[in-house]
Amino acid sequence: MSDRQIGILDGLVFGAGLITEIPAGSLADLLGRKNLLRVGLLMVALGSIVQGFAHAYLHILLGLFLFTVGMALISGADDALVYDSLESEGTASRWEKVVARKYQIMHTVIILSYLVGGVLYAVHFRLPFILSGLGVLIAFFVASSLKEVAAIREKLSIGTYAKQNIEGMKYILRRHMWLYAFMALVIVGSGYAFDVGIIKPLVLDKFGFRANSQAVINAVAGVIAVVALTQLSKLRKLFGEKLGLITLAIIMGGGFLAASFPIGAFGILAFLAIYVVNGLVEPWLNGIVQHEAPSSHRATTLSTLALLQKLPYVLLAPLAGSLSSGGHLSFFLAGVSISIFLAIGVLLLFGILSRSKGRTVPNGITD
Repeated sequence: MSDRQIGILDGLVFGAGLITEIPAGSLADLLGRKNLLRVGLLMVALGSIVQGFAHAYLHILLGLFLFTVGMALISGADDALVYDSLESEGTASRWEKVVARKYQIMHTVIILSYLVGGVLYAVHFRLPFILSGLGVLIAFFVASSLKEVAAIREKLSIGTYAKQNIEGMKYILRRHMWLYAFMALVIVGSGYAFDVGIIKPLVLDKFGFRANSQAVINAVAGVIAVVALTQLSKLRKLFGEKLGLITLAIIMGGGFLAASFPIGAFGILAFLAIYVVNGLVEPWLNGIVQHEAPSSHRATTLSTLALLQKLPYVLLAPLAGSLSSGGHLSFFLAGVSISIFLAIGVLLLFGILSRSKGRTVPNGITD
């Protein structure tokens, strides 16, 4: 495929996933988390297998479409399903440890994929896709055996569907929650664009690390992120929810700023700061939303959060590619850093103005 075809493919598929992200949470709340989780896993499995057997551009497009839409359907439904179970058992306080373990497993699997995927690709380029699809298919059968907490759900109709979307979005945009929505959009959004797009390899390439070195660095960064996640609960207790998020944002902004300078091999430290903080801030926000949103709108609210964190990618990915081609990647990295620090400034200013009014809201957040 040409670079143009890859670009079109990436844009179409990401757009489809982004659009699906909006209604996915509502469908999970109305039809059941387990049902949507199963559909999502089945689509991801089929998408991977279709890519593995692809012989034409349209086959790859279909496979990626199934994979991306399936991931969007899973988003929110899986976490809401587990949290509901903990809540029904009276053990919702365990969620922080559970979500930390989830992200630890995710990072561990990513690390292993760098090793196993490369070996499988060397054997035959189709094997990683086919075996990945079969692995997700096993997850589909495991998900089918899960028990979902019984809940009274409204009958699905256009009216109830629209109402569910509106009400779910209201929870994430409430006066004391919009701060976290803002954090998801700017800080987590910057981290997401860095992690899934071309920005990560461009940053490493800027500091002289090529393909083989990048694989090793990504694996090491993943191990550090896994270790950091074991301390997530302690960090939340030490800093508190809001101060902790701002501290993580400062570190991420500093990482992007440092990466904009020609610091050679020391650039790996800036890379690690962005990578590890990005691994912490997403489950940090997830825990806050889980506690705040009611069960009836939990998946919708989580999907809204996921949508917000993915929106910046639409702008940042093509901008990074364009500036990098012109030799101006440093300007892009400095711009992201400035945006993060401005976002922190807005949050702090809002807190100061709110304190002057003498009002407080849950979680110790001034409102």
